[in-house]
Order: sequence, then C-alpha cells, then structure tokens
Amino acid sequence: MGKDKPAGVGHPPPIAAATECRERPNMWQAPAKGESHECVPSRRWQSFRIAVRLLPVQEIEHFVACLPMALSTKLRYGKSVVALAAVIALWEAACSMGWFATTILPPPHVVAVTLARMIISGDLLRDAATSLWRVFVGFACASLLGISLGALTGLSRGFREYATPLLEIPRPIPPVAFVPISVLWFGIGNGPAYFLVTFGAFFPIYTNALAGVLSVSQIHRDAALCLGAGRRLMLTDVILPASMPYLVAGLKTGLGTAWFCVIVAELVGAQSGLGYMIQLNRMTLQSEKVISGMIAIGVIGYAMNRLMVFIHRKVVSWRVESIRA
Repeated sequence: MGKDKPAGVGHPPPIAAATECRERPNMWQAPAKGESHECVPSRRWQSFRIAVRLLPVQEIEHFVACLPMALSTKLRYGKSVVALAAVIALWEAACSMGWFATTILPPPHVVAVTLARMIISGDLLRDAATSLWRVFVGFACASLLGISLGALTGLSRGFREYATPLLEIPRPIPPVAFVPISVLWFGIGNGPAYFLVTFGAFFPIYTNALAGVLSVSQIHRDAALCLGAGRRLMLTDVILPASMPYLVAGLKTGLGTAWFCVIVAELVGAQSGLGYMIQLNRMTLQSEKVISGMIAIGVIGYAMNRLMVFIHRKVVSWRVESIRA
C-alpha cells in the first residue's frame, strides 16, 4: 500500500488549472498524460454546453427576456397566498381568543367544514347554477342591447342627438334602487333578477361600445374609403378592430356588475340562488352557511374576472402588454 499524498500534492493549484483550461484548444479531448483532470468539464456541464450551442440565438434571448417576468409572476402569486394565509390565521386567532361570538363570526375551520358539506350535498352547487343562469340570460340581453345601441349611437350623429339624453338620465341611478319596483313589476322569481342584471350590465357595455366607435380616427376612415371600402368593410375591417379593446373592457366590467346585481336581486325578489340562500340562513342565525355562501360568491366572481382577462388577452393580443388582471 502506498502512502497517501498530502492534499494538493500532484495537482496544480486552482489558478493554474483554470489557466490550462483556457489555453487548451479543444475542451472536449481527453486529458494528456500528466495533465490535471480538473481541466476536463463534467458530463453534465458538457451536455449543457452542447445544448446551448445547438439552440438558436433568438430562443436563448427570448428565454432570458421572459425569465424575469416568470419569476415576478411566481413571486406575485406567492405574496397573494401569504396574505390570504395571514388573514385566515388572524381570523382563527381572534375566534380562539373569544373576541367574537361564534354565532356571529364562526372560526375558519367551522366555515371550511360547512362549505365542504354544502358542496357534497349539492345545495351550494344548485344555488350557484341558478345564479349563473340568471347572470347568463341578463348579461346576454345587456350585451346585445349595449353593443347595438353603442354602435348605432357612435355611427349616427342624428341618432346620438336623440338617444344621448334618454340614456344618460337613467345611467347614474344604481341598480339597487330598482329592486322594489322590479318586484312590483315582475313579482317573485326570475323576472326581477333578469331585469336588474340587464339594467346593471347594459350601461358599462353601452358606454364602452360608444367610446370605441368614436375613438376610430377620421384618417383611418378616409383611408379605407379611398381604397374602395364600403359600409360593410368599413364596419368589419376598420371600426370593429379599432373598438375591440373598448368593447372587451366594457364586457368585463358589465359581467362584474351583472354578478353583483343578481345577488342583490336574489336577496329580495327570489326563492333560489346564492343570494336567497344567504338571506335564508341569516334569518335562522346560521352564520357559517352565510359566510360559506359569501365565499362561493367571491370565488365565482374571481373566476369570471380571470375568464374575461383571458379573453381580453386573446382577442386584443396586440395590446396584451397593457392588460392587467
């Protein structure tokens, strides 16, 4: 058995090894006799260098440019999770210390169990489906009326002079103010919800559609006319693409308003839906079911907002950098 050599004996110092590596013409050849093995890179490093050499320069630049954005997105979602966890922890601590009565503010674990039971039983899903159907019907009517009247008002100056006063007077009235009279007009059921959702979602869609049509530059219209565009091409190839950012923004705002209005309508003028479920459990002092319904409303509203942001990015892809969640 030979004696072990002291550390560092028989191998050049790190600086000398690095110098040899830089001076070697071919980094992939085997080490020569008497040459340090530290000059030969590991197989993993060799594979990485080969992969980098094979990648196009454009892809590498794109990866480097997108890396900070991906890291910032991960960090943003991480902060959201931390903030939500902190709120739940404070809520649980306040209930554990007896700061609030459990009949008024139940602890989070009780609400979570109640929410799970309502989902398993199907009661929450049935009420949520009823509310979503009312939103769908009212939002469809509001979209049809808002886009049609907005485009007609923007394209026709004569119609705009007549329609503007009629539409601007009821616009500042909040939809909640129509709850009593809608119950008198349509009774208890789907009628008040359809009316309030249509009324609440109409004005954001109408105003944005009108602003989009009016935002089209006269230079673009004259250029299209000089190229021989008729009314149909003017509408489909010039006005519609130019007003699309306004239109999608109006639909996003109108959908949020529609979800708010259907809950308000169900609190008073319905016998089903999430709003009715909250009101019924409030009268029986079942606070955990009330909070569970509120959580369901918030989650569904957040999902609607994310859906509209996704549609916005797909439809208005040339302005994606200006779209925020």
